[in-house]
Amino acid sequence: ENFKVLKGVPGVSENGAVYGIADFKYDLITGAGFVVERRGVGSITSVGSGTQAMVTATTAARYKKIKNDLNEVVGSFRVYDGSSAKLASLYEY
Repeated sequence: ENFKVLKGVPGVSENGAVYGIADFKYDLITGAGFVVERRGVGSITSVGSGTQAMVTATTAARYKKIKNDLNEVVGSFRVYDGSSAKLASLYEY
């Protein structure tokens, strides 16, 4: 509950795909009824006819410690069209 996007920035990958990257926060209500603040980073893009996303999250207390790691994961997220020559070149031996 209480989902809020804190910051959003556009990005473009080396294959020309447009990505949206956002920092966000929300409250998670546990099974025991406790409210735990969560923070995260996500990336979303559309390639072909689908939409793909990579979402990372952790507790707000731990976020400051691993924020750079979450940004690295989200920043490395790439999606390729299956017919792409770039995709084929990734699997050449």
